[in-house]
Amino acid sequence: LAGAYGIAVIGAMVITTIVYFVVITQTWKWPLWQAIPLVTLFLFLDLTFFAANLLKIPHGGWFPIAVAVVLSLIMATWKSGRRILAAEISGRMLPLPLLLEDVERSRPLRVPGVAVFLASNPNGVPLVLLHHLKHNKMLHETVVLLSVMVEHVPEVPRDRKVEVRELGQGFYQVLAHYGFMETPNVPKALEAGLSKQNVRFDLRQVSYFLGRESLRTAGHGKMSRWRKSLFAFISRNARSADHYFCIPPDRVVEIGVQIDL
Repeated sequence: LAGAYGIAVIGAMVITTIVYFVVITQTWKWPLWQAIPLVTLFLFLDLTFFAANLLKIPHGGWFPIAVAVVLSLIMATWKSGRRILAAEISGRMLPLPLLLEDVERSRPLRVPGVAVFLASNPNGVPLVLLHHLKHNKMLHETVVLLSVMVEHVPEVPRDRKVEVRELGQGFYQVLAHYGFMETPNVPKALEAGLSKQNVRFDLRQVSYFLGRESLRTAGHGKMSRWRKSLFAFISRNARSADHYFCIPPDRVVEIGVQIDL
């Protein structure tokens, strides 16, 4: 336990110094001639202690290193998998103007109510909307394409939290901005966005359409097959979107989408 503790503590100190260098140069905008001498001093002390603790690796110090390697691999796999998934979804998305032109031309059946389609990419039509229109042959009177954008700040001011744009044909695009310390609340963002357009609706009657991705590992993504399988496993066990976005579960409609990684 002493060996594991020593490696873990000094390893955390080394990582903290590296992160400190990133913060003072990229966030605080220190010039390199000021940042490098200070960080070099900290690293000299940290790496000296780290080198001394390497003797503890055979006596328990291997355990925090093994845990760190496994967790780093999982996080790197998640990040790479999300990037590949986003690229695959973006490649299959339809430009918004084309959808609006098709709706105006074909005039599908419109039913009363508000349908909200969550879109990870605000620059195109969500796949779940395309599948809904393809299979159900209808649209609600009011269709909202809602994208949640997480900014690199702790909190976003209330006056900049929601943007809304009317697209025509009963379509609206809502961009909800949140900081990384905030919990996204889709119903509140929807209410704030549609209120700006004077659209009358009842939140209890809104239908939320979410995509349930079925991930397959046979695609051409630049990630090994076993890491794709790991990413698919993590995705299946991740927190559901309705809980994360504070959406009432009884108002959610999920449509399956198959995606090759």
